[in-house]
Amino acid sequence: MTIYATMNPLGSTHPKDLRDNSQNLDYWSIGPLYSYPDRLGVNRLSRAGIEASFAAAQANKQAVFDASQANKQAVFDASQNLREEVFGDFLEGSGYSELGDYAAGISIVSHSQTVEYGGQPYALKASVPSSISAPYVTTGNWATESVNFKLVGDDSLRQQLALPPGSRMLRHQRAPAVDTIDDVGGMLDAQPVSPREYAHLVTVKPTPSDSSTWDWKPALLAAAAAGPVVDRSLRFYRTSPVVFPSTAHIELNIRPFDSIGRVVTIEGDASYIQLNIDAEGKGVTAVYIPANRVTGRAFVNNITGQPVGVGGNQAGVNITGTGCEITVVGRNHLKGTSDNDSVPRLVAVDGSGGDNIVRVIGRSINCGLVNNHALLSVPDININGATDNAIYNLAGVMDVDHGVFIGCMDEIVVGGGKVNFGSKSVIDCNGSSGVSDCQITIGKYSIISDDPARAFVPFRSRPGNTSSSVTISELTGTLNLTAAANGGGIFQFEAGTIAVSVGRIDLKLRYKTGSTKALVKHATGSFTYGNVKMELIDDTATLTGSDKFDFTLPAAVAAPSYLGDCQLISASGDVRVSNSIQASVRIANGVEVTTTSGPYVAMENASFPKPRRVVGSGVPVGPGWVRGDSIVVKNISDGGAGAYRSLTTGSGSWRATEWLVKRGTTGARPALTASEPGIMYFDTTLTPNGKPIFWTGTLWVDATGASV
Repeated sequence: MTIYATMNPLGSTHPKDLRDNSQNLDYWSIGPLYSYPDRLGVNRLSRAGIEASFAAAQANKQAVFDASQANKQAVFDASQNLREEVFGDFLEGSGYSELGDYAAGISIVSHSQTVEYGGQPYALKASVPSSISAPYVTTGNWATESVNFKLVGDDSLRQQLALPPGSRMLRHQRAPAVDTIDDVGGMLDAQPVSPREYAHLVTVKPTPSDSSTWDWKPALLAAAAAGPVVDRSLRFYRTSPVVFPSTAHIELNIRPFDSIGRVVTIEGDASYIQLNIDAEGKGVTAVYIPANRVTGRAFVNNITGQPVGVGGNQAGVNITGTGCEITVVGRNHLKGTSDNDSVPRLVAVDGSGGDNIVRVIGRSINCGLVNNHALLSVPDININGATDNAIYNLAGVMDVDHGVFIGCMDEIVVGGGKVNFGSKSVIDCNGSSGVSDCQITIGKYSIISDDPARAFVPFRSRPGNTSSSVTISELTGTLNLTAAANGGGIFQFEAGTIAVSVGRIDLKLRYKTGSTKALVKHATGSFTYGNVKMELIDDTATLTGSDKFDFTLPAAVAAPSYLGDCQLISASGDVRVSNSIQASVRIANGVEVTTTSGPYVAMENASFPKPRRVVGSGVPVGPGWVRGDSIVVKNISDGGAGAYRSLTTGSGSWRATEWLVKRGTTGARPALTASEPGIMYFDTTLTPNGKPIFWTGTLWVDATGASV
């Protein structure tokens, strides 16, 4: 409290003012009153006063807020009540509920309730009161009471049509589709046709209550005649053999009614199909297409082969028309009891003239694609798990852009006619690819054998082959060498004449117990090999540097042939080329070859008719040599001839041109012939320091010509 009240102006430092200020601050901080006077006599709010004022202001704001919310709630409730009333009126006027036939004592609480009299619905007129609290009760005397009712037949019908299953009250008779659609009928006419629209035509119903057992053939034919037949549901239609004679558009799931025969036949040119056929293990041909220019897709599953006597020519899709383009996907095609190893076939193309295009994907099938047509184009074929042939070209020309074969057995590709691959990939397959009177060309040929239990031969000639050609740009990958009893590990060309041309070979060869060491067997024909590089992987750890892997060429080539660089990269084996010393054969540098007199290494053979120079041992024998050919002895012995040269073409008339000068006693002089004059020998017996002597062809002489 102020005691001195000096009234000194603001900023005073007088001790009395300081004392008054100190006491006033104490009261303002903790005093109970809401205000206290300062030293100039002006009342100031204390802390207690400030807190009381804040609490009062907050209470006032809460009261204002509560009042505002209460007002808003009242306005909202009134609005909702109005909406409910309007909506109730709308419902009452927009729908009818039936109370049954007119009679006495019916309680009507709404103008939307109807009673039926004389087969017609009636509702109370709007002028007649009716409510839940005060219902209208009928008297049962229609003659006097009918004035209170109105006929609502059309309104009731509209309601029945709008509610399920009201649409079933309508019927539509299809008419030909028109260019301009301006009504519901036109829209329905333009929709695809469902076979169920013609279910009334089905007469064969093994289980009448189960439509999956019916024979839908008559309904399918009627639907196809009416327009595009489309059912994209999961429903399957079972049918006996059905033939669509005219151009059709068919998208259906189908199962066969019969156990054999053709399920679907397309005879109408320019038809479109998208068929999913589950053969259920029966011996059928799923789709037969004799028509031309048919396009689409076919999914064909679960076919089992049957003997020829009961129609054993089963296929997923069989095409005999031309200009067709079909994609075929199939699973689970089993040989069964068939006496024809190539059935069932996923795709069979027959006929003559024109061309067809097919794309093929098969899983767990017996035989993939069989062609006996003039020209067949295959943009893609992917076969996994074929137990017979993945591709069998009986005749004609087959052009394959990309071929992938996985886990297949037997002969993966059998070539007849002419077959061209852009690329061919063989992955973990058993067996081989075979040729029989065929011209086959492959761009990129890759082999992957990660499964050590699988052994594959890239090509072999089939029994009965007379003349074939095999052209490969490059052959690469990893190859498990087949058993020795199976012949060549890379090529087995032992039947007929084969012309082989391979630009590049780059293979890893896995040698296992019992594997063949014959890399190439080529009986008759000609060859051109560019760069041949092979890396040997010895899984047995038993091979040594003396083990030879044979690259056997034809004994008598049918045309000028060439072998480029040929090497086997291995510390435990080497490659040996046989039958390369022929007049029409060229060999690149460093290739080891064999003749009847032993192994040689070709050192130079630039081009015909330049002489060849090979390394071997002994005087060469046998035909195939060219005049001027020279031999460098591979395993030269002390004092033996180091080189020979042929004076004639044919078997060769050889002369030694180099000798390793030998030093020794008179008794150790080499035994020479008349064809080897000029050979020098250093005789250590003739003089204490030794003496050089020379062979004249008949005797030894010294430098003076004296016999020694």
